[in-house]
This record gives sequence, structure tokens and C-alpha cells, in this order.
Amino acid sequence: MPGATNLPFSEPGSDPRPDTSASSQVARAAALEAIREGTPDQLDEAFADLEALGDVKPDVDWDESAAEQSEDPSEQPEMDGADEDDPFHDGLDTDPFERPEAPLLADGAGDESDDDLGIGSTWHFLVSPEGQCEFARPHTARWMRFRPTSKAGKDAIDDAERRMRMMERIAEWLTEYRKAFLCDPGPWLLGCDAWNEFKNGKASVVPGHFMEIAGTLDFCGQSLFSRYRRAALLVWKDATMRLDFLFEKEARLAWVANVVVQAALEFKEPLAGILDQCKKVTRPKLGSARRELGRHKVEHLDWADLISRANDMADTSWSEVLAIHKDRMLK
Repeated sequence: MPGATNLPFSEPGSDPRPDTSASSQVARAAALEAIREGTPDQLDEAFADLEALGDVKPDVDWDESAAEQSEDPSEQPEMDGADEDDPFHDGLDTDPFERPEAPLLADGAGDESDDDLGIGSTWHFLVSPEGQCEFARPHTARWMRFRPTSKAGKDAIDDAERRMRMMERIAEWLTEYRKAFLCDPGPWLLGCDAWNEFKNGKASVVPGHFMEIAGTLDFCGQSLFSRYRRAALLVWKDATMRLDFLFEKEARLAWVANVVVQAALEFKEPLAGILDQCKKVTRPKLGSARRELGRHKVEHLDWADLISRANDMADTSWSEVLAIHKDRMLK
């Protein structure tokens, strides 16, 4: 039969054996990369490639109505931390605090075209006027209609499902703990609980800390977290914001300002005098100095050390915090 020699051999009635050629391994790696950090359209294309390689096949029992129902979180795919980055084995992004050119786009502002903001080219977190955030999970996407026929296929489906669960968790956390920000988007309100976070040693504006605070470690490790959330937008009726704005420099500067304001309120000390006295505070430069500062209990810190530690946690400069937020801090 013409072309039959090009098909993976399989027993009659069984699934075709996946292609194991060198070129197919390259194609699988590219597909996995798209599944971990691509757009919805790219995920569909990746699963089409995996279908051609024999790693997945259409699930004849797939039920669209069932897919739209809420799923039991206890049934989430198990994460194998040792294999998290295989076959890429990459660590953190070289710059975990990449800054967008236009984090908040209103009334069509910014360089993005309508196509760029289309549902197929970005993941959407839909925000209601009441401050409810919901991840727009693509329940009818092509990739959800497949079942695995190989370990690579199962890994791909599990990776896609973990990515969806992680973004749903982010939406749930934003709704519960950052409703004010969702109703009035801007960096200041991302620091609404900054002082409590500081006392607990975790800043929600730092990706690694956020994962612990929001519980996304249930779905992925830190290196995959930076990849899973790419091409994601918070979407209001008349504006959009890149999800990564939660961790941008603007958010971190505002978080530090909130730490100091909220601490001054708790200790009932006049903020103007604190800011005047500590205007030249810098972060510790040596690792030994940072460790020494971190060993002190919060209640034993003076104002200069408190400010220094807050900036160290958020990777910010106190001079920049004052330049941008001093007036608001004193209101």
C-alpha cells in the first residue's frame, strides 16, 4: 500500500505507535514549549502536532457539557517536581521583573491591535465591575478533546491542565484578596496587605513569594510559573492589563511604600518624621549583611532597617519609592 511504510507499526485495532525518530523528538519539544507558554491558538496547534506524531488521539467519549462543569480540585494532575522542566531544564527567567511598555491599556490605547487582544492570542482573566475575576478557560478548545496514547501525550495533557488550574487559582486569589485592585486597577492597591506580608517574610508582588501566598505551588514550580502565565491579560470592560503587572517594578515600589505607611499606622508614629529621618536608606549590598538583617525579628527593627529589609524583599530602591510615592504616603 503506498505510504504504508511511513506509518508507525501497530497491531490491528490498537493506537498507532508514536513516531520515535529524531525529528519527532524535536517536534515534541517544540509542542511542549507551546503548551507551557503559548497562546490558546498555539496550544491547539501543538496538540495537532502531537496527534500527527501519534501521541494523542481524539477522545470519542469527550462530552462538551461535562467539560464546562466545575472540576474536583482533588483530581488535578500530579506534579512531578523532578521532571518539571524536562526536556528544557531551565531555571528562572534572567529578568523575573520584565516591565511591559504599557501595562494598562484603556479605550484601545497602546500598540496592540484588535487581533493581538483576541481570545486566541491571549489568555483572558475577565474582571467584572464588582471586582470578580474569572479565568476564561477554553472549555471547547481542541486540545481538551484528546486522550493520550503515549507518555509524551499524557505529559502534554497534564501540563495543559496544570496550567489552566494555576490560572484559575490566580483568578480566585485576586477575587478574594485584591478586590479593591480589581475595582480600581493600579499599583498602590496591590500593596493593601503589605505590612502583614512583610511580617510573614513574603511579598505578594514577588513571583516566588506569590506562589506560596496564593497556593499555585500545587500546580507548578517557580520556573514553570513564569512560563505558564505568559500571554495572559486582565480584561475589564474598557481596559486590559498584562497579568505580569502584578510583579512589575511599579507594583513592587508601591508595596514597599505601603509597608512603611501601614507600619507607621500600627506603631502610631508620625510618618513625615520617619521619611525625613530615613530618606537616605539603602539596601544591604553584601550577602552577609542581608542575612544578618533577615535574622532580626520585625519588632526589633529600627525604621532604617525596616525600610532596608522591605526594599531588599521587593528588589527596589528606597529613593525610587520616595520619588514616586512620597506625596501619597503623606496623605
